[in-house]
Amino acid sequence: SSTNYNAILQAYLDQINATSGLLYASRNSAQFDKTDVTLTNVTGLTHNVLAGATYQFEALLFIDADVTGGSKYAIAGTATATTVKYEITLLANATNLLTITSRQTALAGSAGQAGTTAGLAKIEGMITVANAGTLTVQFAQNAVNNTSSVLTGSFFNIIKVS
Repeated sequence: SSTNYNAILQAYLDQINATSGLLYASRNSAQFDKTDVTLTNVTGLTHNVLAGATYQFEALLFIDADVTGGSKYAIAGTATATTVKYEITLLANATNLLTITSRQTALAGSAGQAGTTAGLAKIEGMITVANAGTLTVQFAQNAVNNTSSVLTGSFFNIIKVS
């Protein structure tokens, strides 16, 4: 079927990109809403990574968050890391202040805040992959209250550096 053909073609292209050092780039085409504190993969912001390879990554997330619910971020996935380090920052549009500045050294390490209602979250770092799998951007509320969202046009880029 065409669905199987598309999946096979995408897996082949992923393998070419992963082994050649080309850029993986993706963006979310639909708003991603959360009403709870469970970190969840943001639809469209996941990439495959290969064992033994090192990748540099960057996610930029346009967010609207409930003032009480806030927002929380992580990089996770099915891959395992030999080493990983990433910085999570959140710039509040209203004040131009950073309301999150947090270094993480484990997959699924997260940081969150409440109070920033509109902003730009940036997650950037590097991972050396022990076991192949996926690498993904995760999002949730920091405390349960109304709805917090990752807006369309947010993106996740990965470059294989070795």
